[in-house]
Amino acid sequence: MTVVIIDTETTGLEPLTSYSKDRYSGVRTKKGEAAQIVSIGCKQINEITDRTESSYKCFFNPKIFDRTDIETDERLKPYNPTYNIKTYETEENMLSEFWTYLNDEVDKPIISGFNFDFDWKFLKLRSLLHNIKITRFDKYTNQRIDIRERLNSNTFQSGTTLHDYCDFLGISYIDDDFTGKDMPQYYTDRRYTDIIVHQMNDVKITAELYMRMCKCNLL
Repeated sequence: MTVVIIDTETTGLEPLTSYSKDRYSGVRTKKGEAAQIVSIGCKQINEITDRTESSYKCFFNPKIFDRTDIETDERLKPYNPTYNIKTYETEENMLSEFWTYLNDEVDKPIISGFNFDFDWKFLKLRSLLHNIKITRFDKYTNQRIDIRERLNSNTFQSGTTLHDYCDFLGISYIDDDFTGKDMPQYYTDRRYTDIIVHQMNDVKITAELYMRMCKCNLL
């Protein structure tokens, strides 16, 4: 079996268009537009050898951006030349290719990530919107693993971010002071290289955390 560490970057926190309903008139008013997936980062871990594969895969929307910035960015040197960035015109094309990758290129995949229930919600609902057939991964038979939930099921408790665990365990990371809440503005400002660097780093350290947990029999 192969574990695939997955991280998504999105333009907001909700994949559905949100509405509010007046309790007296019953009128529904749109509160916000549905967020979409900007990027999907992946890294494989071979459970038999307990080693990460050398390559990173990134599915990125939109298609048009300056790849020269990525190729020359100093922050990506730790991943060079092991990252594979594919760009797509639409979210629909990106998601379709992502599911093809999981089905055709990965042997018996188990998917995982940090706070992965958030990523999974986006992957399944945005695929549903585009009428894309997905692969079902059952959470209760360990086909889909949320690392944050395994470490602390109380998601409202402070001190449970990915970087918090990395600090605790001495796992090094790029401290870019970047959170998911910053993504809409980064995307609007076309800071695509910053988005990719942030995601590559998150995928890398999540894979390291996953392997540490396996060694300690926590997964």
